[in-house]
Amino acid sequence: MDSSIVVVDTLLHFSHRHPLNLVYLQQPTHKKENVDDEDEDEVEDEIEFVEEDRQCSLCEEQIWSFHLCYYSCKTCNYSLHKFCAELTRTLQNHPLHPGHTLKFYFWYDELKCQICNLMKKSIFWYYCRSCDFQIDIICATLLEQKINHHSHPHQLDRVFGHKNILTCAACGNKHEGIFFHCTTCPRFFINLDCALLPPKLLIQNHTDGTFTHSHLLSLAYSFPYSYTRESYFPGCRVCGNKFYSHLWIYKCDKCRYYVHVDCATSKREPFMSIFITTSLGKTSKNFKEDEHPNLLHCPFQDEGNNLVKCYMSNQHGLIGNSKQRDGEMIIRNSHQHPLSLFDKQTSVGVSLHDPMKRTQLLCDGCVKPIMSIPFYTCCQYGDEQCCFVLHEWCAKLPHEVQDYVGHPEHTLVLLPKTPGKFFGVFKCAVCELPSNGFSYGCTKCDYYV
Repeated sequence: MDSSIVVVDTLLHFSHRHPLNLVYLQQPTHKKENVDDEDEDEVEDEIEFVEEDRQCSLCEEQIWSFHLCYYSCKTCNYSLHKFCAELTRTLQNHPLHPGHTLKFYFWYDELKCQICNLMKKSIFWYYCRSCDFQIDIICATLLEQKINHHSHPHQLDRVFGHKNILTCAACGNKHEGIFFHCTTCPRFFINLDCALLPPKLLIQNHTDGTFTHSHLLSLAYSFPYSYTRESYFPGCRVCGNKFYSHLWIYKCDKCRYYVHVDCATSKREPFMSIFITTSLGKTSKNFKEDEHPNLLHCPFQDEGNNLVKCYMSNQHGLIGNSKQRDGEMIIRNSHQHPLSLFDKQTSVGVSLHDPMKRTQLLCDGCVKPIMSIPFYTCCQYGDEQCCFVLHEWCAKLPHEVQDYVGHPEHTLVLLPKTPGKFFGVFKCAVCELPSNGFSYGCTKCDYYV
């Protein structure tokens, strides 16, 4: 028996020759023993819950995680929903057919259920001889199929039929298929796919690697306006569209990364994709690498790398290639004090950026993490009088950029602090995200990148 289930009861059912054990589905704990608090986040990142694939042998539907328990045979691969196992050979005064007795019988051809009006090829049916009325197992148990879901305070009932087109309260999209409905809150419907969304996931595992993020994403059942405002009204990292406060999202608890639930679990191609998917499911590139020598390969190895560095490195003569010596001083107009190169041999106590150890070291130029050496620090850093730090390449940025493709009419000037902006916070003209780091700007046109 699986370590994730606990046996609590036994049943002899008329549909099977072996005794059945009632088992409870339990999700594995997300914390290992003997783990320090600072390593707790790292341990959590290693775990992603995977659903077990079990099918009810009576109604032939899946046994889902929110069913909480089911009956299973130890001897063979035979399982039943708890509500299916509790059905008897005869149903007296069933709410869907009161006044007559429905009897259990076997049928090996396709029939039309007179409750959901769907043609089904099922072995087990309930039948009323007096009315020539048949009902499938799913509809017979529908009134018992109630679930308790973490997203809602009330119990949810399964909706009749599979051809209803309803708007899901989780993702906001219209769907056909199985829905669960709150009778207390008439407008609350969630579709089966959303009801089964995992509480945590790695987006690359659910999008075939098309989209990647280094941290686990957590399922949130709303995105309140106050949180949206504090995060500077972000867009979905997959489709770019905005969020609605009442819909579910996947969010990163360690950085500003948010996606719609359907975007986080879809196999969609990114816009202007450079990949082609064949009929066999294999992915290939639609270009030759030697034709694009400056092509950037994303995602980068760590958060400290970014497009600005790669763009500037490809511009001839913009950044010097001379080797720097440990502790060598430079003077930049971007800072009032000389800057000292921090290398392996330097004795100044500076810890690199490491979210797992809750250590933050952000470059004052690009406001990205500093995750490798060498980099430059203010000469007064050791005295804690001035904690100014720069990536090595940020310290060597050119003072001007001419003929920039987004603003070719004027030269862009490197600005340590964007003028006329509160705390120097500007909105980038390219990515439209706020920043208080360095910018290349044209003050005449109020254009900053």
